[in-house]
Amino acid sequence: MDILYIYDIIGLSGEEKMGRLKNNRGVSLIEAMVAVVVLGIMAAIMLGIFQVSFNSISDSTNTYLATLIAQQEMEIAIKQGYGSITAQGPIPVTVSSGSQSATFWWQLSWSSVNSTVKAVTITVKWNQKGAVKTYPRSLALSTWIAE
Repeated sequence: MDILYIYDIIGLSGEEKMGRLKNNRGVSLIEAMVAVVVLGIMAAIMLGIFQVSFNSISDSTNTYLATLIAQQEMEIAIKQGYGSITAQGPIPVTVSSGSQSATFWWQLSWSSVNSTVKAVTITVKWNQKGAVKTYPRSLALSTWIAE
């Protein structure tokens, strides 16, 4: 069974086939430049994906830490009881992990629902560093405390 080559399809003679094969010695400069540009574009896209992933992980971590701070301060307010609840803050809390640190500010506010019930809210604020700028973030935790 004969193998059909592209040269046979387009009708090149034996000499023309050999001439084309001899001239096809390697990669041209333009082909190499195109390959470098394509690889550069792919690398830039991958770096962008890594940056977005890192920012998402950092944002999730800070939201988790802010939730822990709010829960802790709410537990303290509940243990103090109805009569001891007073507005507080903003109070800074710095959390460090290795070489990373973040500062959160928490604040306790309350309002009277009726003569025996207070609505207590713990608000935690922090600044989330993004790829280009810093974004203010906040989280609030609320409950009612009865006398």
